[in-house]
Amino acid sequence: MVTVLPHVESKRLRSIAVTSLKRVPLAPDVPTMAETLPGFEFSGWFVLMAPANTPASVVNPINQMAVKAMQSAEMRDRLAKEGAEALGTPPEQVTALLKSELARWTRLIRENNIKPE
Repeated sequence: MVTVLPHVESKRLRSIAVTSLKRVPLAPDVPTMAETLPGFEFSGWFVLMAPANTPASVVNPINQMAVKAMQSAEMRDRLAKEGAEALGTPPEQVTALLKSELARWTRLIRENNIKPE
């Protein structure tokens, strides 16, 4: 958002829609794609990852520290200024997200016969 908004504000670009499920606070008048195409969502996300089979005794304390950092007012304010939101998701939910995204994009690629060039 922060890289595009200056161009929108200067009228060099026109916002058509955002791809998140809900409107973005930095651009509340810009509709979502889902308002026209129900169910449409394409959002970016960042996660901390560890090698497979890393024990929960290592993963959980790191996750707790990351969640604590994401919940700080300073971090929330900084991310909000960039059009981002800190969620602080538990490891199990991250695993579920990764699996669902892999299935989603694999299906889309197969259904549309997309090939690398």
